[in-house]
Amino acid sequence: MLAIWGANDRFFIPPGAEAYKRDVPSAEVVLLDTGHFALVEEREVIAARVNRFLQAAYAERFAAGRGHRNRGSEALRP
Repeated sequence: MLAIWGANDRFFIPPGAEAYKRDVPSAEVVLLDTGHFALVEEREVIAARVNRFLQAAYAERFAAGRGHRNRGSEALRP
């Protein structure tokens, strides 16, 4: 699980992001120096983080030839 959060978000405060780590210890929580609209403020950073997360999560699947990048979300299904 990947949770990317704005550290300065006054609506969804950082402890909400950290709660994911309590429920899912393997969760990766990223706090960015943004407010509520983190995706608008840091879209490139977030896109790169999501890309790395998905590549790592599905690396074995792609290496085994069970997924293909051009097949869309079907390639990511277990």
